[in-house]
Amino acid sequence: MKEEAIYIPFQDIPHVDSLLVELANNIQKAIPNVVFNQGEVERYNIPIECEWVGVTTSLDVYFDDSLNKRVSVIGRQKFDGKFWIVNRNVESSRRYYGRGEGQLKSSIHAKNILATAKKTIHPLTIFQVIDEVKSNFEGAVANIRNKWSWQVNRQTDSAFDLAYEDMIHLHSIGYAPKTQKFASAMNYLAENKAEIDKYSRYDPDYSFVWVKPNSVEYIKKGSKEPQILASLNELPEDIRGKMFVLDISNEKEFVEDIGLRQDSVSYWVIA
Repeated sequence: MKEEAIYIPFQDIPHVDSLLVELANNIQKAIPNVVFNQGEVERYNIPIECEWVGVTTSLDVYFDDSLNKRVSVIGRQKFDGKFWIVNRNVESSRRYYGRGEGQLKSSIHAKNILATAKKTIHPLTIFQVIDEVKSNFEGAVANIRNKWSWQVNRQTDSAFDLAYEDMIHLHSIGYAPKTQKFASAMNYLAENKAEIDKYSRYDPDYSFVWVKPNSVEYIKKGSKEPQILASLNELPEDIRGKMFVLDISNEKEFVEDIGLRQDSVSYWVIA
């Protein structure tokens, strides 16, 4: 039988399910360097005394040395009283499509969720951070590549896709085209060869930099192991210089040949 929720303060968060608070406290005892922030807030069908701010039905989980990178979410469902946990390390066939990343495990018993938390709540690796934030950078790179492909094909009636290398060769040996259309396409490709070669298959080398409170991790494209440094001053000079440019650029704005600042601690640096 579902136990009715009692809502109490938890840290600086008002109106949290008391049983969820108990679970959070037990997780914190088992993993002392985790901290919790407010997750989802329910504002309908709640006690009158909670209506002003709502009731908190889930808590976001962080490690204290990386407070802007959520590692897990825990909660308790109002309708059936089940406890649940979501993170990348949970082994489950149930994908969670709400807030949080990974698979979901639920149970009517808090002790089962506590056991799962002990096994699955770990600090993020740089590869997990990259996987979480890569869409903006990859989209910006693909946009440049697609923009140039479209422009070149429009200017040459798709000759680039058909015979780019052959037309460049013909131009280099002084071939005189029979038709003006072919001549125009060939001349355009030859005149813009440097930009076409750069952008039509645009896939720059880059380093991903993750700035943490007490260290810095960075990894080059294609590498399997990140470099772990004590501070930003230990980064290569060219990476630091481009990070400075990104710091004065808009967040998530791609800067050609420089990179993209994903957020206050994550950088894609073209180098």
